[in-house]
Amino acid sequence: MKTVNNELSSYLNSEKNMISCDLFVLQLADGTKCYYTNADKSITYDGVTYLHNQLLIKRQQVKLHDTVVVDTMTVTIYADKAVNLGDKSIKMAAHDGTLDRSKMYVKRVFFDSNANVLGVMDIFGGNLEVKKSGGLTLELTVKAQTQG
Repeated sequence: MKTVNNELSSYLNSEKNMISCDLFVLQLADGTKCYYTNADKSITYDGVTYLHNQLLIKRQQVKLHDTVVVDTMTVTIYADKAVNLGDKSIKMAAHDGTLDRSKMYVKRVFFDSNANVLGVMDIFGGNLEVKKSGGLTLELTVKAQTQG
């Protein structure tokens, strides 16, 4: 069950047309956090700026199961060599193990008609696994933290 504040709950139950985007938190194994959004501009929420111009991130729907299987979500990142995680490109980080034991958390932020943040809903979070890397594309699988 997803929880939201009363203001957002009222908005979601009454509005037919909504403005929203995803917020992504990439947490490396050493604790470093990188913040990104798939919006057209950077978003500041809860004192943190989520960058829009670093990575192009697309996510698929979360795959939920009713049997004993780990829930997953596929995230595709499009980035050129100039995009860095610390002192190396994100592609190098995928190849040299920097992304090993990393985590990703996805939230959905909702805005009012004046682009003010109404609230945020947690969508999914879990452990990252590099699925494919080549060219400008990096495909990741996020596995729910409930995995054994």
